[in-house]
Amino acid sequence: MRISFGSRFAFDIDDGWTRTLALSLVDKSAGPPGFSLTVTNEQLPAGSSAAGYAAAQGEVLQRSLKDYAEIRASHFDTGRALVPVREYSWRQEGAEIAQCQAYFVEGQEAWTLTFTATAQAYPALRPQIPALIRSVLSGGGG
Repeated sequence: MRISFGSRFAFDIDDGWTRTLALSLVDKSAGPPGFSLTVTNEQLPAGSSAAGYAAAQGEVLQRSLKDYAEIRASHFDTGRALVPVREYSWRQEGAEIAQCQAYFVEGQEAWTLTFTATAQAYPALRPQIPALIRSVLSGGGG
């Protein structure tokens, strides 16, 4: 299988590989360390749901993040659908990190938006999250 990114990068890989894409954005306007938004995309089996994908991702987070603590699991109403959302914290190199993930499934693709800040900075990021989710769903048109 050949995977291409623009005109510069292409990879020939065996069919056993799975394509996963990631895009990271950093907002440093709030000063260091800033906030980040990471968007990941991966292929899913046919018939997968956002709720099922969110549950599976929650299990992965619990197993892989040091001192994982779920703050809240809820849904965000976009007007078109209820989007599973999970807020949680964990420790990395002694620092407490707060994150929020929103999960979307469209066809056989899953999209995860991960909003990240230090635990101290997260309260300033949190009010921005709904608008950012809406902008992603609307293709940036508001």
